[in-house]
Amino acid sequence: MNFLFYLMLVIYLAVLIIIGIIVSKKSKTFEDYFLAGRNLGLAATTATNLASWAGAGVVIGFTGYFFEGGYSMLWIAIPTALGVYSFAFLLSTRISNIRQYTIPDLLELRYSKLAKWIGAIFILVYMVGLTAANFMAAGHILQTVAGIDFKVGMIIAAVVIVVYTMLGGLKAVAWTDFFQWIILSIGILLAIIFVLNRVGGWTAMHEQIGATEATDWMLYPMAVFDVKTIISFFFIFTLPFIIDPIMYQRCFAARTPRIARLAVTFTGLFDGFLTFGAIVIAFGAVIIFGDVEGFIPDSSFPMIIKEVIPGFFGIFILIALIAAVMSSADTTLLISGGTISQDYYKSIAKKPDQDKARKITVACIPIFAILGLFLAWQFDYIMDVCIFAFTVFVAGTVLPILGAFYFKRATSAGAVASMVGGGGTAIMWKILGEPGGWDSVLPGLAVSIILYFLVSFLTEKPDSSKLQPFIEQQKG
Repeated sequence: MNFLFYLMLVIYLAVLIIIGIIVSKKSKTFEDYFLAGRNLGLAATTATNLASWAGAGVVIGFTGYFFEGGYSMLWIAIPTALGVYSFAFLLSTRISNIRQYTIPDLLELRYSKLAKWIGAIFILVYMVGLTAANFMAAGHILQTVAGIDFKVGMIIAAVVIVVYTMLGGLKAVAWTDFFQWIILSIGILLAIIFVLNRVGGWTAMHEQIGATEATDWMLYPMAVFDVKTIISFFFIFTLPFIIDPIMYQRCFAARTPRIARLAVTFTGLFDGFLTFGAIVIAFGAVIIFGDVEGFIPDSSFPMIIKEVIPGFFGIFILIALIAAVMSSADTTLLISGGTISQDYYKSIAKKPDQDKARKITVACIPIFAILGLFLAWQFDYIMDVCIFAFTVFVAGTVLPILGAFYFKRATSAGAVASMVGGGGTAIMWKILGEPGGWDSVLPGLAVSIILYFLVSFLTEKPDSSKLQPFIEQQKG
């Protein structure tokens, strides 16, 4: 199996790099590179949304969480779906119409340059966190299948992702995402079929899980989390997807607002399929590997494939998992590089040059890949690093971003105070060990809300020019 796996993996990675080389010749400007010329159609926008969103955290990390927590993990899946649909119906068309490049651009348009710079810091933390999660997933796959050291596997994946992302930008990412999403979808479907066949079907799988005291608790949604934790999940997992930089970038790049909304809606529909797949694969892994000492939950998906699915089909699904990792990591790296060029270079330079902005974006991609690798080595579980990134990002930026569209009295001072106070509180609460058992996102959000409204009402009303672009979107 190893030789065939290596052969298919090399062919697959070579195709990605060739796509990057071909597309790189067509990416002449920063807009071409970062937003694919704002000309993505429905198929490309949908596929790149799906593939980038359904990365390691959902496909591999989420399966690992279901392996450990059973149906209690639905308290993560439900808020996630709620966030995606909320974004689709409340914000997607408005964002597409405003036609900026990044979320910090929106913060500058509505508030000030200082708000833009501070918001960019939180986005970079968020993107590096998601990059780390995807590198960890790649490491687990290569370690499980090929026996490659976990850290070496992460480095190999990082190098390939960096190369094709540097070459072609979002246009290359969109085309490779389209290719990877097809492979991923087929792979998950095959995994569901083979696992259910192995365990005797959906009903038999649940009967086996409920047959012993060691696992019967997995069938009860309230078995793991208390009410305080569940409440925090609706903030940690709903809000990031309403203000997610990946979703915003795709909406900015979509050819029309209608395409932007449909693409995000289809992403929400695909989420249900992914959750179902995670449950089947995780429960199958519990039945087969539950008694294996030292079993790593995040290895559930690759291990179940190696055990249950024969020959070519198994290798195909493993390649699909690597596709899921890469389709997310390429996007997080591209947004990280674009944040530096668009939100810092262009804001500081007296005469910003589009070609130089593109070069800065490209140069920053390997730097953020290294930061992602470093962060990945600090965590044991994929979803842990995702939750860390979600928490800091939400506590720091959700109020200023949503308030830009819905709160006319908001001021730059209120936005800055909210970001610094909310994000800072979340970080400090985490450092203090989350006193009282309250997740750090809750005190962070509380401080952010208080400062946002209090400081806004205590400072001078914003100029009408700051409100106009957002008022027009409300009318539209």
